[in-house]
Amino acid sequence: TNDSIDFSNNSSLPDNAPELYHDCSWNHGNIFNPKNVSFDNSKSGLTLDDVSNFEGKEIEFFYNLFDEDLVSHIVQETNKYARDEMKNENIKQFSKVKRWSDTNIDEMYCFLGVMMLMPHCRKNTMKQYWSTDPLLQTPIFSTLFSQDRFLIILRMLHLDDNSLSKGGDKLYKIRTVIETIRRKFSSNFNPEKSLVIDESLILWKGRLEFKQYIPSKRKCFGIKIFVLCDSNSGIVLDFLVYTGKGTNYMSSEEEFGVSAKVVETLIHPYLDRNHVLYLDNWYTSPTLLRWLLDNKTGACGTARAN
Repeated sequence: TNDSIDFSNNSSLPDNAPELYHDCSWNHGNIFNPKNVSFDNSKSGLTLDDVSNFEGKEIEFFYNLFDEDLVSHIVQETNKYARDEMKNENIKQFSKVKRWSDTNIDEMYCFLGVMMLMPHCRKNTMKQYWSTDPLLQTPIFSTLFSQDRFLIILRMLHLDDNSLSKGGDKLYKIRTVIETIRRKFSSNFNPEKSLVIDESLILWKGRLEFKQYIPSKRKCFGIKIFVLCDSNSGIVLDFLVYTGKGTNYMSSEEEFGVSAKVVETLIHPYLDRNHVLYLDNWYTSPTLLRWLLDNKTGACGTARAN
């Protein structure tokens, strides 16, 4: 975009269109050549503390995102919740909950690893991972955990203190983990010039207030997230979980709708750097593109006829 926004297929605007739309220069059929603005990519790439020893292995990325501080927080909250449950008068005397022993960082790392392994060898039930049936047996799981220990950790697993819930925040139970990972994404990598925002669906059919139904997708139930990525590498820079009206936007523009608020929230740290942002037609509007231009950020995206 430049100071004159050209839309070749629009000859008229509805009466209720925002005033900014009428301020744009609307032309038929002109070839649009955006200005080529230089971008300093000298600092683009990984920004890890010890890049020289970084080999790019999957486990290195995992430990970077889930460092000991974060896992220690999960351990602390899990143990706290378990102790509270042990005091619950409704828990039967001989329940396995009463025999809880505190977990630790090493065990929690192992637990998270098992959780990530499970989708690679799917079973019909959780207990089948510890089956001794020759047709179902997968020995690695019983090598790492007893069935009872794994299931009790799964039951007690907590990522934040329930008593510190903030009114209206539907993600308060995982807020610390989300914000920690978001910070890691943005601090670990300086992007190239081209950025892209798109939506993704984390598949989920269970009970959840903000579960989305998107009939156009083959697998249509899940949690919608908006993701900002570096176009060249595909590396995630930031993400925003959509929770409906309670979504935690960081927007200062009153005239922005939901789609523009998503863009402002995700692109904010990268404004005034001459990045170019690629969007689809759900986000693209003259209002948003003008705002991006005013903040030294180019944009490219398809536009809807209306």
